[in-house]
Amino acid sequence: MLEPRHVDRRELLATLTGYAAAKWLYSRHRRIWLSPMLLTPAMLVALLWASGVSYASYGSDTRLLVWMLGPATIAYAWPIYQRRALIRRYPVTLASGVAAGLLIGLGSTWTLGRLLALPPDSPTACCHARCRPRSPLSRRATSADHPTSPCLACC
Repeated sequence: MLEPRHVDRRELLATLTGYAAAKWLYSRHRRIWLSPMLLTPAMLVALLWASGVSYASYGSDTRLLVWMLGPATIAYAWPIYQRRALIRRYPVTLASGVAAGLLIGLGSTWTLGRLLALPPDSPTACCHARCRPRSPLSRRATSADHPTSPCLACC
C-alpha cells in the first residue's frame, strides 16, 4: 500500500502570495520590470536560494499549479477560435513572431545555461555530452541514445 507523501505547502503559498503581491504592485506602478511574469520568478528564485530549498523540492510541492496550467492553456482555444479570421489574415506575421520567440527562447536558455555553468545533464542543457547532432535524414534519436536527459539539438 502506498503511504501518503508529505507535501510542504510553504512553496505553494510563497508562489501564490508572490504572484498576488507582484500583481498588486504592477497595478499601482505600471513598469515592465514589475510585471508579475518577471517579478514573481525573480522573487521565488531569491527566496529558494536564501532558504536553501532545492528546485526538485519546490517542483514537487507546486505540481498542483503545473497540473492546473493544462486546463488554463486549453481555455485559450476559445478566444483563438473566435479570432480565426484575423489569424488567417496575417499568417506570415504570426509565423515570424512564433519563429522569433522560439529562437529567442532557445538562445536565452542556451546562454543562461552557459553563463550559469549548468551540468550537461540538466533539463536546460542544449545537447548531452554523448550526443552528436544528426542529419535531418538520419533516424531520430531515441531515449536509449540519451539515458539521462533530452537533447534539444538532435531529438
